[in-house]
Amino acid sequence: MNSLAASIRVPAALPAAMAFLCLSAVAAAQEETRAGGLEEVIVTAQKREQSLQDVSLAVSAIESSSLTENFVLSLEDIQHIAPSMTFGNSLGFAKVFIRGIGLNEQTTGIDPSVALHVDGAVINQPVGHFTSVFDLDRVEILRGPQGTLYGRNATGGSINLITAKPTDTFEGYARATAGNYDLFVAEAALSGPFTEAIRGRVAMRSNNRNGYGINEATGTNVDDADTIAARAHLQFDVTDDIDLLLSGEIFDESDRALGLKYKRETYTNWASFPPAQAALARPLGLGGFPVRTRNFASEFDPSSEIETWSTTGTLTWRLNERFTLVNIANYRDVDSTFIQDLDMSSIVNGVATTGQPPSIQTRFISSHQSSDELQLQYSSDALNGLFALFYFKEGLTGDNRSGQTPGVRSEPIQRVVLVGKGEAESFAAFAHLTYNLTDTLAVKAGGRYTDEKRSIQNSGRIQLIVAGMLGAILNQALQDEETFSEFTSLGGLEWRPRADMLLYYTYAEGFKAGVGLLGQFETGIAEPETVQSHEIGVKSEWLERRVTANAAVFHYNLQNLQLGRTLPDPARGFINRFENAGGLKGDGVETELKWLPTDRLRFAAAVDYLEAKFTHFETVDQFNPLLAITPMGSAPLTSYAGNRPRNSPEWAYSIAGAYDVPLASEARLTLAADLSYKSEQFFSEFNDPVEGTGAYTLLDARISYVAANERWTASLWGKNLTDELVESGSFAVSLSRTIGRTYLPPRTYGVTFDYQF
Repeated sequence: MNSLAASIRVPAALPAAMAFLCLSAVAAAQEETRAGGLEEVIVTAQKREQSLQDVSLAVSAIESSSLTENFVLSLEDIQHIAPSMTFGNSLGFAKVFIRGIGLNEQTTGIDPSVALHVDGAVINQPVGHFTSVFDLDRVEILRGPQGTLYGRNATGGSINLITAKPTDTFEGYARATAGNYDLFVAEAALSGPFTEAIRGRVAMRSNNRNGYGINEATGTNVDDADTIAARAHLQFDVTDDIDLLLSGEIFDESDRALGLKYKRETYTNWASFPPAQAALARPLGLGGFPVRTRNFASEFDPSSEIETWSTTGTLTWRLNERFTLVNIANYRDVDSTFIQDLDMSSIVNGVATTGQPPSIQTRFISSHQSSDELQLQYSSDALNGLFALFYFKEGLTGDNRSGQTPGVRSEPIQRVVLVGKGEAESFAAFAHLTYNLTDTLAVKAGGRYTDEKRSIQNSGRIQLIVAGMLGAILNQALQDEETFSEFTSLGGLEWRPRADMLLYYTYAEGFKAGVGLLGQFETGIAEPETVQSHEIGVKSEWLERRVTANAAVFHYNLQNLQLGRTLPDPARGFINRFENAGGLKGDGVETELKWLPTDRLRFAAAVDYLEAKFTHFETVDQFNPLLAITPMGSAPLTSYAGNRPRNSPEWAYSIAGAYDVPLASEARLTLAADLSYKSEQFFSEFNDPVEGTGAYTLLDARISYVAANERWTASLWGKNLTDELVESGSFAVSLSRTIGRTYLPPRTYGVTFDYQF
């Protein structure tokens, strides 16, 4: 990694921001005497309760209080607290990236490379990743390949949502937020015992607001929010050694969010196209475009509907002082309907009025998944271990069509009908062991065997285009079935040179089975994605636990990165293609710092550097005009070795500070500010600036009044106070140089009232 240090370029804003924090902290520290230290953060990243500082993994923990203070409503908000994670979305798919590895597709059938777990149970479909972020105890973000600790293996990392559990005493909270864009969020939870052996907890959140823009053709609010979520836990102490936790969760969204926004004509160079393609391209985009970037201009309003429900049963049986048996059984159902206008303008759709093909897209996704994870945990002074068996099965349906009547599956004149069914069945056995060789030195080892079967059955029809007009109907079908098996390993060392410092080295391998797109006919199931990772880290405490400083340096090599693209086709208009992209390597440094200069003043900072690039990647350039007349099989290949992966900024950091001002009534005011930065990133492997976003900095701030009994809190907050326009995802349609985009929220502000009882 000698070249890594030489290539690091520090963003200009970072030194100034760090210097400001240091000077502020020193000044405040002179005002009062130190006492106490930072609170200990307990995590279960290694399937047992540990202090975060004792975990020899690169893991970030975000506690419940931080989620509330930062007004976190989704995974998208978490990326500003934990810069090692990048969140984007396109066509309603959550795209989570860690260390340059993540979801590279927005078509049904692709598993994410970063797994999302809720209380140990995986949510496999990316359209389901917008749920569950409420009434949490904490969020744990594990970076690097995971396979020996969690049932669903992942090549990029794992995000674990740990929900708040039933309590022995009656307690709860009620929280209400009102803000601009007519925002109103209501959240509440109630927890406590029914009997000495039975406890329960219920929680809900409702999120409603007007849109960040309007549809200028219809006057309707778009990019709005209308969601409701609820969760219930029921915990039974069956015996002194056996307890059972039953959990249920529902989520419902029905709004006009997630639709792509277009800023100008699709084919800006249409005159250079062959005559047949120019006839198709020229009229598109001439119906008008929005005046404001966040607006739509379409005769049809977009629509996003997600319904999901889940049940989980967790049985814990303490066999004796050393052995514990845990079983996590889960079933989850996800249904999504997404509708939008793909003609990129307010031109009226339909052959009868324009002579052009209808372009309203309706996408249905239905997933039914079940999983069971059986763990045997062992704990002693010298040895800690986990032995587990895991089973996962999912049935998936994808239905993507373009036609004149949105949301209708049976209409015969729909021009494009792409339907697919897929099934995944996976079995795994894995183990993770840590053995203390001495009081200061430990060795860890792990392994995983995965056997996974995949199948896809695709059918569909596309009405061909002849000289810009509708022609004959082409019926298509594709079936494929593959079985994959792989053994992956983990090994490492832990060394404590002193009680408050941990040094570690970890080698880990990751594996993601081959997958295939539903409703596409060019390629079948791709090859598996594999990764080998090396990581050296340090976790340390200083100044009587007034400072914690953690860092990790990593290097990885990934083979057969799975990604898909939409490419133009001279007859069908476009095709979906899914392929393996050769090799990807990454080097990086991640640092986290917490500092408590005084009992009233606290700081937190995280700075990440990532140098990731393709080592070899040859594919067809989706913007090559020759594709308009050239069959895919004879299209020229271009090398993109050296390009960066998508959603992977070179630099990312977050800096947060808070100061408590005591009041005469023993209440207090808290003044807080948060700064987050990400450098330039791309939304495709071609590194075209048109598909990407420049560097940006977001500033959030809040003022909170906390009552003397600490039950009442009133907060005035603002997010993205400088109103930065930040793209969060894109989608290239055919040969378009104009990309459909999604954006992070604009400047928002409001007031939150919180009562703890």
